Amino acid sequence: RRAVMWWGQILNLPAFQRLSVVYRNPSLVIPHFFVQDIRYISFDALKAAGVKAIVFDKDNTLTECYARDVFPLVSKAYQNCLDVFGKDKVCIFSNSAGSSDDRDYKHALQIENDLGVHVIRHSEKKPGGLKDVLKYLDCDVSDIVTIGDRFFTDVLFGNLHGMLTIYTKPLSNSDHSVVKWVARPLENFAVNH
Repeated sequence: RRAVMWWGQILNLPAFQRLSVVYRNPSLVIPHFFVQDIRYISFDALKAAGVKAIVFDKDNTLTECYARDVFPLVSKAYQNCLDVFGKDKVCIFSNSAGSSDDRDYKHALQIENDLGVHVIRHSEKKPGGLKDVLKYLDCDVSDIVTIGDRFFTDVLFGNLHGMLTIYTKPLSNSDHSVVKWVARPLENFAVNH
């Protein structure tokens, strides 16, 4: 099953299809804020500014790649987010858990049990999938913040749809896939040039 999810990370057709859009408008992959990790986000300030919901990427934003537990370094910040927004307005939108690659949504169910928030079920990978996120959160897209460690998926998803976007550096180097060795360097090159 992990191999299917691994291939799903590589074959993200919606991200490839949006490359021409990014080429014409490179600012779509530039987040509104860059932070080391979610410890550097004031969830109270976001709430005070009118934000109503938070969409997290999971792998390397909240957990190590394919892990089920919140990374210890960010566990207090994650709990703070849940306290500020409530579990019903925080969700995980992952290109692995909850995707069509996640057979019977077993991984999504495990993550929901372990992290205590809903994992969006979706057939279209980021940067697609907006209707599935909005269906769960039931709020205006401009009231949502997307937080993640990938420019061409998390940041592009949020920016394409008018959300506030926050980029976090990857929590670990435990990902030994093509994402680490090919996709991430390409993303970093595109953002820095």
